[in-house]
Amino acid sequence: MIYSSMVILLKKPASEKNIELASKDLEGYLKFVVDIDKRIMTIGGQRHAEGESVLLEN
Repeated sequence: MIYSSMVILLKKPASEKNIELASKDLEGYLKFVVDIDKRIMTIGGQRHAEGESVLLEN
């Protein structure tokens, strides 16, 4: 089985659909990583490093 986690980059407040999709990775729990200087964040993924990687790319 191949599993791909869902990491969503947010530049504005998360929608209910964003939260629902991102929380599937950890059965209802949600990880998030914030870049305070850029005022963006990621939600989802199984590890915080996944969100950090997305932030560093943007």
